[in-house]
Amino acid sequence: MLRRATLTALCLAACAAPAASAAPPPAPTSMTTLGPPPAPADAPHLRREPLGDDYVQLIVLGDTGEPAPFQERLRAAIQREPSKDGVIVTGDLVYQQAPACPSGTPDADANAILDERVGAIIGGLGAPTWLLIGNHDVSRVPGEAPRAPCITAWIDAHPEHGLVMPATVYTVDLGIAVLAVIDTNALDASTAGVVRRAFDGHPGQKILAGHHVLKTYHDKQLQDVVRPWLIQYGVRPDVYLNGHAHILQLGLYDGIPAVTSGTGATPRDLPTCPPRCGKGEIWGSSVPGYAVVRVGPRRLEVIFKDADGSELFRWRSSRQGEEQ
Repeated sequence: MLRRATLTALCLAACAAPAASAAPPPAPTSMTTLGPPPAPADAPHLRREPLGDDYVQLIVLGDTGEPAPFQERLRAAIQREPSKDGVIVTGDLVYQQAPACPSGTPDADANAILDERVGAIIGGLGAPTWLLIGNHDVSRVPGEAPRAPCITAWIDAHPEHGLVMPATVYTVDLGIAVLAVIDTNALDASTAGVVRRAFDGHPGQKILAGHHVLKTYHDKQLQDVVRPWLIQYGVRPDVYLNGHAHILQLGLYDGIPAVTSGTGATPRDLPTCPPRCGKGEIWGSSVPGYAVVRVGPRRLEVIFKDADGSELFRWRSSRQGEEQ
């Protein structure tokens, strides 16, 4: 039965504990073996009542930060997707770099860039659209004005687009599941504390969304920043959603299903899996498109689609095992 969607802002409480050892073991460590999570900084906590009772349906799209000829078709396909609880855009919102706002407010040039690269591409997709920060969305020179707050200020001034990014780290209670959005440019104990607090306090499925990958079949730059952090702080999601690599890919790494959706603007022409699959890789393609991720108490389903909404690949995982 459909229920009316609500979105309310709360704030996570802090809890104090020491950080875990920095030396990662060769395999993931259970969350229960590391003690309480590190002390988190305050982070926004949102709520979205799911549309259905059996699963949460999320559209995952990434690396969208410049115009591309297929994007109108892609937008239309996502808008047509039925029963979507939300859209997750996995970073790199602006190429080659997001604008800075020294005054804290976007000026005319910054507004023009964000209107073209964010609003026109990922605005108005028909569901709350949760954004996160990629490596092209942050400052690269010490001392220069930060860039992520410029995006946040622009989003706040344009509610008509349905975009949500209250901070670079935040969580969303989806009823059946909980979503933690992180900034993989700055992974630390505080971020781990926010995620652990949300995960440990929620009975449903745990969804983690960040920009950088767990692994890709072509050794993407900076691909090994997330896994050591997961291990160090005992963060164990049921599924990890990411962009960064400009491909569509599904892999199973350390038992964690990892969905890469990074073909929103500039897909890379790389080998298709199968037949050319790397260790842990289940499927991979360079086709422009997106992923539909359904998360429920008993089953995870991942469906990759092209820019027209045609199905490319489907994978299910349940308590009884995998099914393609």
